[in-house]
Amino acid sequence: MSFQPASSLKSRTYVGLITAQFLAAFNDQAIHASAMFFAIHKGFLSEANAISLMPILFYAPWAIFCTLAGYLADRYSKRSSLVFWKFAEVGIALVALFGFWLGSGPPPHSWYGPLLVLSTVFLMGTHSAFFVPAKYGAMPEILQPQLLSRGNGILESTSFFAVILGTVSGGMLSYWFRREEYVIGLILVGLAVIGAGASLLIQRMPAANPYRPFPMNLYKPLWGNLRVMVQSRPLRLALLGIAFFTFLVAYMRSTVYMHGESFGWTESKTSLIVGTTALGVSVGGLLAGFFSGGKIELGLVPLGAIGMILATLFAACFLMHLSMLIGCIIAIGFFAGFYTLPLFTLLQHRAPKASKGDSIATSNFINVVGAIAASVLFTILVWGAETSGIAPELKMETFDTKGKVEGDLKELHGQTEFKGELVELAYEHGRPSYFMVEGDNPIDPSSKELPALYASIVGSMGSPLGQGPWCTASALFPGRLPPKKISPFFERKTTRHEQPVDDPFDDVELVPVVVNSDMTDLFELSGFGLKTRKEDGEGSQVIVMTYTRHGVSHFLVRPANKPQKKVYNNEPVPRYLFVGAGLMTLVVLVLLWRQLPDFFLRSWIWLHSLHRYRLSVVGVNNLPSDGPAVLATNCGDVERLLHVLSITDRTTHFLVLDAAPSARLSAIGRFLARGTGLTLPLPDPDKPKEWEDRVAWAARFLERGQFLALPVGEEELVFLEERFLRQVEEQQPTIILPVYHGSADSTGRDGKPKGAVEVQIVIGQPLPAGTKAAVIRGELRRLADWQSQRLADDAAPATTVMIPGAASALPREPAGDRPARPL
Repeated sequence: MSFQPASSLKSRTYVGLITAQFLAAFNDQAIHASAMFFAIHKGFLSEANAISLMPILFYAPWAIFCTLAGYLADRYSKRSSLVFWKFAEVGIALVALFGFWLGSGPPPHSWYGPLLVLSTVFLMGTHSAFFVPAKYGAMPEILQPQLLSRGNGILESTSFFAVILGTVSGGMLSYWFRREEYVIGLILVGLAVIGAGASLLIQRMPAANPYRPFPMNLYKPLWGNLRVMVQSRPLRLALLGIAFFTFLVAYMRSTVYMHGESFGWTESKTSLIVGTTALGVSVGGLLAGFFSGGKIELGLVPLGAIGMILATLFAACFLMHLSMLIGCIIAIGFFAGFYTLPLFTLLQHRAPKASKGDSIATSNFINVVGAIAASVLFTILVWGAETSGIAPELKMETFDTKGKVEGDLKELHGQTEFKGELVELAYEHGRPSYFMVEGDNPIDPSSKELPALYASIVGSMGSPLGQGPWCTASALFPGRLPPKKISPFFERKTTRHEQPVDDPFDDVELVPVVVNSDMTDLFELSGFGLKTRKEDGEGSQVIVMTYTRHGVSHFLVRPANKPQKKVYNNEPVPRYLFVGAGLMTLVVLVLLWRQLPDFFLRSWIWLHSLHRYRLSVVGVNNLPSDGPAVLATNCGDVERLLHVLSITDRTTHFLVLDAAPSARLSAIGRFLARGTGLTLPLPDPDKPKEWEDRVAWAARFLERGQFLALPVGEEELVFLEERFLRQVEEQQPTIILPVYHGSADSTGRDGKPKGAVEVQIVIGQPLPAGTKAAVIRGELRRLADWQSQRLADDAAPATTVMIPGAASALPREPAGDRPARPL
C-alpha cells in the first residue's frame, strides 16, 4: 500500500518526526551554547567575539547550501534526508566529544580542542540547513490538510521549547562540567543516538520530484524559486511575513543583550531572559494551531502583529522594571506564535508539490538575509544614537576618585591611566573575574618595589542594585602579595611558602565594580593576542582605565599599543529600539494588508465565529496557488459567505442575491468590510449600465488574480447567473471551483443548541471555463450528497476526500432511503 497522509496526529510518522526534530533543535542550541563557553573559558575567543561569531557559524550554511538542500528534499524521499541527517548528527556530536576531550588536555594539542568544537557549530548549521526543508516539506505529506495547522502548532511549540531547553542546558552543563567538558560531549552523543532512532519511525514517502536533474549552477534555481514564489500572492504573503519574523527575532535579541550589558547582567541571565521569547512563541504557536481548527487561519496574523506592537511599546515603557520587562518579552513571543504559525502553514501548503523542499530552502535563504539585515540595521541605529547624543559618551575618571582604589598611591592621583605589565588574568563563567597589573615605575625611586593594581569579583548574592557582581579594586603597597581571590569577608589564604601578613584592606569600603575588559581590544580574533606573566613568563603591556555608571565602577583593560575607543552609555538606546520594533511591525502589517486587503476582516470573522462555529475544510488543495478562479457556491447569506472567505488565502469578492448585503453585518464588520469590495448584489438585467459596471468590476478582480464568488441558487436565477458568468468569461476566462457549505445539526433532543455549529466547507475539483450553470449545480449536488453520506456514516476523512469532485468525491451513490441533501 502506498504512503498516505495520516488522519490523526497519533500516526507513528508524525510522532517520530516530532521526537527527532525536538532532539535536533535541543542539540543545535546545546552545542551552540557549550561551544561558545568552551572557547571563552579556554581563552580561544573573547566574549564579544564569541557572541558575534556563533550566529555566523550556524547560519552561514543556510545561505551556502539552500539550493542543494531544496534539491535533495524534492529529488529523494524526505524520509531519506531526515534519517540521514539524524545519523549525521551522531557523527557531529562525536566530533564535539573529541574536541572537548582534546581541549581539556595539555598544550600544544589543547589548542585544537576549541577549534574542533566550534567547527561543530558550523556542522550543526549545515545539519539544520538540510534537515529543516525536509521537515517542513514533509508535513503536508504526513498530515491531511485539515490537520496541518494543528500539527504545525505542535511542531513549532516543541521546537521552540527545545531551543529554550538546549540554550539553558548548554550554559548549565558548561558550568557544571567545567574542565570536564567531555561529559557534555557524552550527553550530546546519547541524545543524538536517541534522535536517530526516533527518525526510523518515519515511514518512507514517495519523492516529490524523482526525475529532477542535478542543477549544474547551484544558485541559479534560487532565483527561479524566488521569481515563482513572488508571483504567487499567497507565497509572497508568507515569504514577507516569515522573513520579518526572523528579522525581528535577531533585532530583539541584540536589543535585550544591549540592555543587559548596560546594567551588568551576566551572560546566563541575559540568555535566560532572551529565552523567554521562545517560551512565549511555543505557547502562542500551540494555541494558534488549536484555534485554527481544520484550516489555515490567516485572521490570526493581524491579531498577532497588533499584540507584538503593543507588547514592544509596553516593554519600552517598563524597561527599568525587570519583572514587567520579562512579561512583555514573553508576550512578544506569544503573539509572534499567533503571527507566524498561519504563515508557516501557508508556505507549506501553497508551495508547489514538486518543489516544497526548494520553496522552504528559499525561504530559509531569505530568513538568513533578514537576520543579517537586522544586525546591520541594529549597528546603524546604535551608531546613530551615539553620534546624535542619545547615548552620551562616558568620561574616564582618575584613580583617586573615592572608592576607586584603596591605598595611598600618590602616583595615581589625578591620573586616568595605569600602565604596566599584565601579571594575571582569570575568568569565571566566561567573564573576566580577576586581573593584576604591575606598574612600570616604583613609588620610591630608591626602591625597586613596583605598585600593582588589581580588581577581583567578591560575590554576587545580595546585591542591592541587582545589577551584577560586586568587586573591589585596590592598589597594593610595595611588598604586599595580592590575594588570588578576595572573599566576601576579605579572608586570604597563604601557601607554605608565604608568610602571613597583616591584611591592609581591613575596613575597606566595598564598592560595586564591573571588570569590563573591552574585549574587542583585549583579545585578537585568535584569542591569544594578550599574555600574562603567570602563564607566559612575560606579560603584555596594558593600560587600565576606569569610569562609573549607576554607581558601578567599570575597568577597561587594553593593550598599551592600541588607542582607547570611546565608551558610550547605551542605557537609553534600548527604549528607542523597542519603540522602533513596534513601528517596524506596524509597517510590515500595513504591507501584509496591502497584499490581502481583507486581513482585518478575517480577524473579525475569527473572533465573531470563535464560540459559535467549528469550521473545517475539505479539498483545500483544489484552491489554485496562483491565478484567478470563480467560486460557485451555495451560499446565499452573508454569514455563510464569511465562512467561505475565511478558508481562502487571497482576496475574495462575492456577488450576492441580497440587495443590501453589508447591512446584515455588525457595525465593526461593516467598517472592516468597507473598501474591500467584499460583496455586491447581482445586477438588475433591466439596467444595462449597472449590468456593464458589474461585469467590468468582476473581470477586473479576476484579472488581478483574485477570487470571485458567485451564488448558484434558486432555479429562477440560473439564467441570470449563467448570463453574467458568460459575459465575465468573455473578458477574463477562468476556471470554476464548486464550493459547498454545509453544517451539521447542533440542537439536542430538547431542541436547544448543544454547542458550536459544526460547519464543513467542501471544495470540488476545478471545472473549465464555459461550464454551464446546470453542470455546476450538479457538482454542488454531488458534494452535498458526499458530505451527507460522511455525516451519516460518521466516518473519518478518507484519502479521496482531499480532492473531492465528480470522480473522486463520491465513494458510492447515496443510499436509496436517504434523500438528496438540498443546496
